[in-house]
Amino acid sequence: LDSENLQDLTLLKDAVRKSHNLVLLLTPNIFSRPWCLVEIVIALRTGNNIIPVEVQRPGIKFQYPDEAFYERLRKGSELREADIRLLAEQGVQLADLEGAIRYIFTQIALPFSPHKSGSIRQAELWAILSRCDKLEASRTKDEGTVHIVDSEVLDSDVIQALALESLKQNSEEDATE
Repeated sequence: LDSENLQDLTLLKDAVRKSHNLVLLLTPNIFSRPWCLVEIVIALRTGNNIIPVEVQRPGIKFQYPDEAFYERLRKGSELREADIRLLAEQGVQLADLEGAIRYIFTQIALPFSPHKSGSIRQAELWAILSRCDKLEASRTKDEGTVHIVDSEVLDSDVIQALALESLKQNSEEDATE
């Protein structure tokens, strides 16, 4: 969910519980943002499908967690003290968080490359959407457009943001051609 509009973690948790999918954008600071960590744990607890997506663009590289990361997490040195308190207030313990993060990486992360051509972004977006549960989508061969049949499932701001980013890039490319 969009952290810019985040006012209340209760609303965030409710939105995650009502969702079927959590598209997790793997960016360099994802595991240091407490509201993202709450989303991950709640999604796992409620049985939501978690789809890891590595955002690939020049100058940005996601570092996959290693055992040293998990050890720092267990000791509480990976997060700020205020973040650990916030997580605890939301019912999230560091052990829960470690298990949830480890679970995420039992799946192969999908790429999303917002800087690449429209056709590559379309293919990547299609791959992400096809991993979503309870989502029916169709794709036209001539334009490669993704048509969503069940838009109710797409209450995730992340999927919408990916689609908007892709459309924005397409319109910028069209303007330069």
